[in-house]
Amino acid sequence: MNYYDKYCDEYIRAVKRPVIFPVVKIEILDWNENVLGEVYASLDAENENTITIEARQGVRRYCTLTVLDDKGDYFPDAYTRSFWINRKFRVYVGVVDKWYTRESGVVLYESDSMAWVEYVKDGDLAYRHGAMLHEDTYYFSQGIFICTSATVTRESSKITVTINGVDKFGLFTADTNYFSLDGTYVVPVDTPIYNMIKDVLATENGAFGVADPVSPILSHSHINEVMPYELKRSSNGAMGDILTEIGMILGADIFYTPDGHLTIQDGTLDHLYSGKAPIYEFSDSELEYVSSSTFYDFANAYNAVKVTGTNMEENGYHSYTAENNNPESDTRIELIGRKIYPYESDSVYNDDRAKDLAEYILNRMAIVQKTMDFQCTLIPHLDVDTVVTITDRKLKYNKARFIIQSIEMPLRPGEFMQISASNTAQLPYYEGTASTSSELTVNPT
Repeated sequence: MNYYDKYCDEYIRAVKRPVIFPVVKIEILDWNENVLGEVYASLDAENENTITIEARQGVRRYCTLTVLDDKGDYFPDAYTRSFWINRKFRVYVGVVDKWYTRESGVVLYESDSMAWVEYVKDGDLAYRHGAMLHEDTYYFSQGIFICTSATVTRESSKITVTINGVDKFGLFTADTNYFSLDGTYVVPVDTPIYNMIKDVLATENGAFGVADPVSPILSHSHINEVMPYELKRSSNGAMGDILTEIGMILGADIFYTPDGHLTIQDGTLDHLYSGKAPIYEFSDSELEYVSSSTFYDFANAYNAVKVTGTNMEENGYHSYTAENNNPESDTRIELIGRKIYPYESDSVYNDDRAKDLAEYILNRMAIVQKTMDFQCTLIPHLDVDTVVTITDRKLKYNKARFIIQSIEMPLRPGEFMQISASNTAQLPYYEGTASTSSELTVNPT
């Protein structure tokens, strides 16, 4: 049976088995994201097949997929249900859970049994022993992508199609060159930001309707926000620049989720990170945790950010300084002295805005000061901006909490995921408690 985006004990059992069975499913979509067809061809194990994800504003996901296509079913074509400029595609990555029972339904072997491994290697052996095979597949969406390029390659009788894709934010950037500004774009002061974003997504492009028919998701704290000043961008720019500036105005992250929703969520999330359950617990005693290294970025270990507005008011410029005084952080001011990062912005229009932006920037800078890079077997539900714990006795980590910053997910058999994650103890807030603004020292200057 197939399950989609279902996190359960059976799925965890599958990713922890001594033998993992990865699967990839590609759906070709029309512009309104209706399924046109599925790619039934196998991925070419001799070529690159990778999904990369990075926690940042705007585009977060890229993919490169190479399928075997000796019959030419998936050659790029504007008039068939194949890859083309105005087609989207969704990628699912999953694992198959296999287990064996007797005819009576009694489970024969658990996943850590050597007999289970032997059955996996030799199906005839399982049959001779009266074992019945059962399979469940757990798929997780890795994003809805836009085709940016395609290559058809022939090597003797072997034909492959390589597709490069970018997540839907690429519609508004140079990744696809759709929806570029062909004139001066103005967002008047006091425009409701939610309405403005919906208007951007409703931009028409003649042949296929609106830019994005899927409704955006805004966190409740931003739903009633309005533009604090007139935002103007000249021609030849990208609509994505306007969207990312909106994110900076709100002190929020703007990106597309794996299921294809444009999302704006609070950027300063220390209290959520500290109180949120980890989505996975890694341990050096488990097979899926392969290797790791920890990088300490001393040069960029800032513990204070001073934000100054560039718009002159009657009482001068708005300016606030955010400081890291978290006693759990080993880069706090009290311990290493004050290292300040100055930042100027024309989006600062009052003291509260200066404070929000200072907190956001300090949070983003603090989180990358102590980073662990590690390899693991395929665990497809992992995503950026989520919490995992790591126990590594040799590196002196005991369920240390990390926030995933980037993922490289190779889809060729036998290759490991590459994950970069940052230690939450470096955050400016108190780890393990609900954060309030008073916990981050913000000094007016």
